[in-house]
Amino acid sequence: MKHIFLWILLPLFQIQLSGQTITVPTDHFSIDTEKKMIVINQSVNIINSNHPQAKQTLYLDANYQLTSSVNEFATGQSYLVKNQITNTEFALYFTQLPIIKIDCDTEIPDEPRVLSHFTMVESNGNKTDSKLGIEVRGGSSQSYPKKSYRIEFWADDKGEETLDYQLLGMRSDDDWNLQAMYNEPLRLRNKTSFELWREINTLYYQSSEPEAINGVRMEYAELFLNSSYKGIYAVGERIDRKQLKLKKHNGKIRGELYKGVSWGAPTFTDLPPFKNGDVRWSGFEYDYPDEIAPQWNNLFGFVDFVINAENNVFYANYKSKVQPDNAVDYYIFLNLLNAVDNAGKNIYTARYNANEPYFFVPWDLDGVFGRYYDGSRYDSVTMQLSNGLYNRLWEDRATDGFYAKIKQRWSDLRKTVITPESIYNRFFEHYSYLKQNGTYEREKLAWKNYVFDENELNYILDWTERRIAYLDKLFALNDDTQVPSISKQNIKIYPNPVTDLLWVEVEENADLIISIYSMTGQLLIQQPIQHQSFISLKNLSQGIYFYRIESSNASYSGKIIKK
Repeated sequence: MKHIFLWILLPLFQIQLSGQTITVPTDHFSIDTEKKMIVINQSVNIINSNHPQAKQTLYLDANYQLTSSVNEFATGQSYLVKNQITNTEFALYFTQLPIIKIDCDTEIPDEPRVLSHFTMVESNGNKTDSKLGIEVRGGSSQSYPKKSYRIEFWADDKGEETLDYQLLGMRSDDDWNLQAMYNEPLRLRNKTSFELWREINTLYYQSSEPEAINGVRMEYAELFLNSSYKGIYAVGERIDRKQLKLKKHNGKIRGELYKGVSWGAPTFTDLPPFKNGDVRWSGFEYDYPDEIAPQWNNLFGFVDFVINAENNVFYANYKSKVQPDNAVDYYIFLNLLNAVDNAGKNIYTARYNANEPYFFVPWDLDGVFGRYYDGSRYDSVTMQLSNGLYNRLWEDRATDGFYAKIKQRWSDLRKTVITPESIYNRFFEHYSYLKQNGTYEREKLAWKNYVFDENELNYILDWTERRIAYLDKLFALNDDTQVPSISKQNIKIYPNPVTDLLWVEVEENADLIISIYSMTGQLLIQQPIQHQSFISLKNLSQGIYFYRIESSNASYSGKIIKK
């Protein structure tokens, strides 16, 4: 036994003595032979400590010779190495980020999930290894070359039984998202915005459910899909009953959860009939309870109350319908970020228990802080976001009403969370981490159209300073302060239903943009409109679509039918 033990140790002893060849554990590296790149996430501190001599050769799947010897490796730098068997040169990188490897034998569809295999190794050696169901997720983002994915850990090849794993300090679950962040230049906005939301808002029932989380957490990782490097991703939790700790169904509906996926009822501007059993209704997607077929009665009643209740009834009763502190926080958050795409869609409407008020949780926060959801810049800071609910809440002038609560809450948050310095520091922390690990350089290798612009961070700071200054004035709440709106009376859209040309008439000298969306929220058409304009819908199939008309400081949404 002693001889066998020495025989095993001898090669390692010789390697350390030579100071030339470093063996990297298989789990800690991945190679993209097409892009000619290697990513290693074994700690450089460990490598440098174990191999203090000049480094000349690494053993991965073969020996790789460094073109010039290196005294100490560092994260965020690239090194040129040559495969000693194939004589091929590769760019070598060290990263602190987890490396995810997903291998799938079939094309990954929108749905259903297909079988694949998942491995994630952290720099500290923690490893998650499992069968996986994977599908592409998202609406308009599915058109991007870099895809986002929804993944589910499976115990078998068909997903009939799932497995829970705790990933990167987040919750233990079987269902996760891999966010591509392709439309966001620095890959920062989604993660940073959710951190802001969780600090701004606390669930009103938090003391009863200490493990409830009022949003999602995200952690960065690097993805290899079928050995092809796909860049940086955010591993994220999902908004669901488990995350919010909503009351379980026990023979009757208690907790409820609905996702706003397109414009319509989520903006409290549309109230078509519903059909129980349907997964979707007027822009909402049914999520929970899932023990029974979808039931829309409760949510319909809530939207109906907001749209149609007489003023005396609405102001006397709205605090029992929508949780007032959450409504205040979401309104401030929505406007702080200028989250144009989150005033109706990309928002969860939830109820903790039967007969309790509804509350809101944001989702998909990539089109924020001076960017649209498609990645284009939105430099203006003077647009106040609202919807049908907030238009009515704004008129609550009671001593402890919405109007007064906004002013007080804004004043309180301005002393802590909402300062340009605090927000900038959050962005800078994540930016520094990604920059120091060389992820932006690798994004350029993975996606030829990706442009890294370090001035984007300064743009975020400048935009945030100007936005906060605007909101300081807006939320001073003088008696003559009004919610900017595009009056429905000043817009004519016809014919509706429409066969081909949709005509739009607005007030003269108006500078507006109209956007046409599918039921899933995918942007299909966008164009400027003046006093009288037409939009050709001939390339759209029959069905229901939503439009959104925007000025520099307001917006209006509605529904059209293509026949």
